[in-house]
Amino acid sequence: MSTEKNREQNQDKNPKTEDIVKITISREAEEKLSEVLAEVNNGFDAGRVNRQQLATWALIRFGQDCTEDMIRSIRADHFDEIALLESILRRGKHTGELPQELKSALRTHLKSTSAPRKQSKKSLTDTYINDVNLKNEHIAHETK
Repeated sequence: MSTEKNREQNQDKNPKTEDIVKITISREAEEKLSEVLAEVNNGFDAGRVNRQQLATWALIRFGQDCTEDMIRSIRADHFDEIALLESILRRGKHTGELPQELKSALRTHLKSTSAPRKQSKKSLTDTYINDVNLKNEHIAHETK
């Protein structure tokens, strides 16, 4: 309860309080953000921009200016073959059909990975005995 009261009091005192949501970014993105932040603040005497403000500004601006080409580029950079196959499989299970190209690829893959048939082993008979036993029998008959 006291936490709620503190929040309400803080909001009353500061009408500019924003809802803040935290995200995690890669180290590379953080480095680029820091580089841009340094450029923005270098020579800017009328204020100071912090990392959160810059990141928020950049994301809002990106959302406003995002084009179909940018969306295609993002998707291409994050393409995952396994995710695509899982999606096609889910649709295929639902509809009972797979795309013809995938059917052909699966058949081709099956043909290329199918193991060659094993040759049948010759069974031992009276006339076919392995060499070691043959030699032993021959030596045994000579010594008698």
